[in-house]
Amino acid sequence: MLSFENLDMQFSNFKYQLKLIFFPCQENNFKALMLQRQFLIYYVLLFLALKSVIFPFYLLFPKTSLFAEVVSSTLIELVNQDRKSIGLLPLKENPILNQAALAKANDMITNDYFNHTSPSGITPWYWFKQNGYTYKTAGENLAIGFLDSAEVEKAWTESPTHRQNLLNSNFREIGIAVVVGDFQGRKTTIVVQLFGNPVVKLATTNPIESPKPTLTPTKTPTPIPSATRSPLVETPAVILGLDSSPLLQEKFNLPIEILDFSSNKYDQITSKAITLFLLFLVGVLIFNFLVNLIEGIKKPGLALDAAFFVFLFFISNFIDKQLIISLIPHNLII
Repeated sequence: MLSFENLDMQFSNFKYQLKLIFFPCQENNFKALMLQRQFLIYYVLLFLALKSVIFPFYLLFPKTSLFAEVVSSTLIELVNQDRKSIGLLPLKENPILNQAALAKANDMITNDYFNHTSPSGITPWYWFKQNGYTYKTAGENLAIGFLDSAEVEKAWTESPTHRQNLLNSNFREIGIAVVVGDFQGRKTTIVVQLFGNPVVKLATTNPIESPKPTLTPTKTPTPIPSATRSPLVETPAVILGLDSSPLLQEKFNLPIEILDFSSNKYDQITSKAITLFLLFLVGVLIFNFLVNLIEGIKKPGLALDAAFFVFLFFISNFIDKQLIISLIPHNLII
C-alpha cells in the first residue's frame, strides 16, 4: 500500500537525482552528471541520429508520386512568401495554368527535351492558348533533377531571370506541374511553373428587340458555335508522376501531412530543438563554473567542455537539410 511516507521518500529521492544531474555538489565531485564525458558522447550520438534519420527519406521520397503533391503546394507557398516579403500580392493558383503546366511537362518527357522552346519550335505561350488561358502577361520557370522544393526555390531566386518571374508585380496567378519520368535514359523529376495575368472579359448583353408580327412561321435559329476553350475544371494541385513506383508508394503509405512535415518542417524543428538544448547545456556549464569558482575548486575540464558545446552549436547550424540533400547524387538544372 502506498503511504504518505513512501511518496515523500520517492519525492526526496527524485529531488536528489535532479540535484546530481543539474547541480555541482560534493556527491558528484562538483560537476553535474549531465556534463560528464559519457553523457557528452550520448549527446553527439543523439545529435547525429536526429540529423541523419531523414537522409533515407530524401533518397526515396522523390521517386514517389506523392512527391509531386508536396512539392507543388510548397513551391506556391515559398513563392508567395518571397513576394509578401517585398510587399507584392500573393499569387492565386489557377487550375487552367496547372493543366497548361502539366501539358508542357508531359511534352518535355515525351519528346526528351528540357527547354522553354521545344525542338519543333513550340513556345511556352502555346500551352497557355491550348488550354484556353488568355493573358496580358505570362512567364515560365523550369527545373529538373531536384530532390526538394526549397532547393528549387533557392536556385530560382539566385538566378536573375527566374527571380524576375517570381517577383513580377504584373503576375496575378500561378500554375505548377511536377512530373516524374524518363529523361535522356534516366528517371528524373521535372517541374514547370507558369505565371499569368488573365484578360478579364466584360460580360456583354444583347439588346432585346420587340417581336414584329409576321405571317410566316418563325424558324429556329441555328446556334453559332463559340470558340473552343478548355473547361475550368476544379482539379486539385496534385500532379501525379508519369511512372510512379507502387512499391515505394507502399513504403510511404502515410498521410500527406506527415510527408509534408518530413520534407519541409522536420529539419527546422530539430535544428531549433538542438540549438535550445545546447544553449541550456551552456547555461548549466556556466553555473557549474561559477559554483566551482566560489568553492575554490579548479576544473580545467570545464573549458574543454565549453569548447565542445560551442563546436556542437556551430555544427548543428551547419548540418541542415540542404547540406544533407547536397550529399545525395543529383543534378539540379534550371
